[in-house]
Amino acid sequence: MFETIINVIENCNLLENVRKTGEILKCGLSDIEGDYYDLIHSTRGRGTYLAFNAQCPGLRNDMLIRLKKKGN
Repeated sequence: MFETIINVIENCNLLENVRKTGEILKCGLSDIEGDYYDLIHSTRGRGTYLAFNAQCPGLRNDMLIRLKKKGN
């Protein structure tokens, strides 16, 4: 089963897709950070494992709720 998973990752070029997608997302977050540094800052991460700091936990939680709703 593990070998099949590795083959899918390689054959579908999934790592490169994650790298490209993550770079687009990170650039977008950095752009937002530039406009709203008082609300979000310190964008960091690799691939699609990205993070940023929010002004406060309440703002972070509100952002997560709204983004999840928008993603549906």
